[in-house]
Amino acid sequence: MINVFIDTSGSMSEMGKDSGAMYVVKSIQDYCEFHSVKSNVYKFDGNIVRDIHSIKFDENININLLGNFIKSKNLVGNILVSDGLFDKEILDNTVSISIGVDADIYNLEKVSLTVFEPENIIGALEYLLFINNDNNNIEEDEDDDWD
Repeated sequence: MINVFIDTSGSMSEMGKDSGAMYVVKSIQDYCEFHSVKSNVYKFDGNIVRDIHSIKFDENININLLGNFIKSKNLVGNILVSDGLFDKEILDNTVSISIGVDADIYNLEKVSLTVFEPENIIGALEYLLFINNDNNNIEEDEDDDWD
């Protein structure tokens, strides 16, 4: 199971970060669907997102709500899609994908296990699946030259 948490704060509506975030989330959903991995998309307040195109990037939700939600539900395999422009809160079992040229990578590194750039979405997903031993039928490519 992959849980995607999308930052819907006002700073995410600047400089095309909203479009970038939706692209990243859609890419994660497509990867999960292709590999038969279950996924859910949430806003910081724990509300599930059914349609990523309906997201409004103008909310200022306290990051502590997200931390409490992850702990209360005991969620693992979490991806935070954010620019990192929020107060620090350690997020259990979470990796971050940084969004935007002004992303606060330092803050994202403090709150999550590791940070990935948007162009390395697959790396983030495979990292999470590996550390959670949730391979869910993801197989290595067997067509190699090592025969």
